[in-house]
Amino acid sequence: MFNCKCKKKDRNKSALSIADLQEQIRLQSYSDVNAVNGSITRTYSTDYTVWAKVAPIGQAIDSFQQTIDHQSYRIEILWETSMVAALKHYDRILLEDNTDLDIVRLEKYKPHKVVLVCNDYSGLIEEDGLTHDGNQYDVIRRNDFRSVDYTDAGLEKDLHTEVLVRISDFEPMFSAIHDDVTVGGEELRLFKIEKASRGNWAKLHLKRDFD
Repeated sequence: MFNCKCKKKDRNKSALSIADLQEQIRLQSYSDVNAVNGSITRTYSTDYTVWAKVAPIGQAIDSFQQTIDHQSYRIEILWETSMVAALKHYDRILLEDNTDLDIVRLEKYKPHKVVLVCNDYSGLIEEDGLTHDGNQYDVIRRNDFRSVDYTDAGLEKDLHTEVLVRISDFEPMFSAIHDDVTVGGEELRLFKIEKASRGNWAKLHLKRDFD
């Protein structure tokens, strides 16, 4: 008798009622076209539009474990077998107001619901913060390595900066390595790119060499 009550309680805890579903979301998958020169053309398409329970939570770790002050959400949707099987191909959700969220974690509660833990980086984005080859791109600026005043001769030879860009936005991608870019009014050299295993962000490693 005791075991039966516990199982029933667990099922109720995992259940999601229709009344809980107050917002429509769009689950999006992407398609990449990789050019020989290293550029990437990424496009997103909506595969499922479903009703969901959306609630803000604390801050979930991002792909690079670097961003802070972003907003995270817990999104619950009803279990649908074919959709759940395809979730591994998704990394983005669009809310009703077109805010795009990165999916950072899945929690499956078969056969009741799926929980998607997502991050909203919109509050961190610096619009047109990076210029490359005359084109401007939105960025998230992170980890500006300046332990001392780099303009003082002999104290520091290099300035290293890391910024995050959307893969779907920054089409040049790997073809831009060794190119000069402008961030925050400074001309820097792009010397390394890290592409997140999940999500729409890439980390650009930039530096400025001083004579």
